Amino acid sequence: MTEETVRDVEDGKYRVGEVWNYKTRPGDEGSTFTVLKVESRPGFGVIVHISVEGFRVPNPRAPNGVHERIRHMPFTEDAIDSSVTTRAAVGTPLPADIDAYEN
Repeated sequence: MTEETVRDVEDGKYRVGEVWNYKTRPGDEGSTFTVLKVESRPGFGVIVHISVEGFRVPNPRAPNGVHERIRHMPFTEDAIDSSVTTRAAVGTPLPADIDAYEN
C-alpha cells in the first residue's frame, strides 16, 4: 500500500484526542480508550487507532504483576461503534510516549 492510498480523517465520528468509555468486562468499568489517529485505508475503510488504559490483566512480567495499558490497537470504525458507550473527554493531549503515528 502506498502513502497516497492512506489519508487522515479529520471530520469523522472519532477525532484525535477524544477519550471514550466502552463496554468493558466486569471489574474494568473505569477503563477508557484515547483516539490516537483516524485514517482511511482502501479495502478497510476508516481505521481508528487507540490506546486503552484502566483495565487489569495479570502479567507476571509487569512490575506490579498486572498490565494496565495497551499503547496501540487499530480497529475498524464499525468495531469501535459496536463497543463505545459515552465520550468522556475531548482535546486530550496524546501520551508523550506515542510516536508511531507519523506513518
